[in-house]
Amino acid sequence: KGEGLGNAFLSHIKAVDGIIHVMRAFEDDDVIHAEDTVDPVRDINTISSELRIKDISDLKGVIENHMKKKTAEATKTPQSKKRWEENLASYEKILKWLEDGKDAR
Repeated sequence: KGEGLGNAFLSHIKAVDGIIHVMRAFEDDDVIHAEDTVDPVRDINTISSELRIKDISDLKGVIENHMKKKTAEATKTPQSKKRWEENLASYEKILKWLEDGKDAR
């Protein structure tokens, strides 16, 4: 957690429609690197890990809000209850995928 991207960067990510990863793979004393060494594999792993952590946090919030609607959806119609259950199953499946260290992009 927090290996270089920072909370400000991660919070701003939500405001964009897409992300393009451009990794530095060259040595240049005039270009400062946060880790003092150039290692594109390490850098992309750090970025992916931090984005995954943020995705997990956001998805847990979605699930929490979804759980608050359980009773209301169950009392509407059988279709509403079924749709609520299907959505919960999808959220939980994605959460497990992310917690297993896999990206969902």
